[in-house]
Amino acid sequence: FIDGEWTTLVEYVYNDGEVEVPDDLPSYTTEYNHISKRLRIAGLCMAAVVWLLAVGFAVWTTARRKEYVVRASQPIFLLILCAGTFIMGSAIVPLSIDDG
Repeated sequence: FIDGEWTTLVEYVYNDGEVEVPDDLPSYTTEYNHISKRLRIAGLCMAAVVWLLAVGFAVWTTARRKEYVVRASQPIFLLILCAGTFIMGSAIVPLSIDDG
C-alpha cells in the first residue's frame, strides 16, 4: 500500500496454476454463529445465580468466622474463593455480547 494504492508484489497463483480468478469459485458467505436471545438470557440468569451464591457464601463466611469449622477452613481463603467465583461468573457477561 503505497500512496493510497495497493501494489502487487507477486501474482496470486490458484491451485490449477492460473493467476486469473476462476469462474467456479463459491460465493463468499459469512456465518456469524450468533447465540439466540433465549440462550443469552439463560446464561445471564446463571451468571446472576453464581453472583448471588458467591455473595451469599461470603456473607455467611464473615457472619460465622468465629465458629470452629470456619476457622479451621481459614475464612480469608474462603473469601478468596468467593471472590474468584464472583469474577468467574462475571466472565459470562462479556461472552454473551455479540453484534447480532
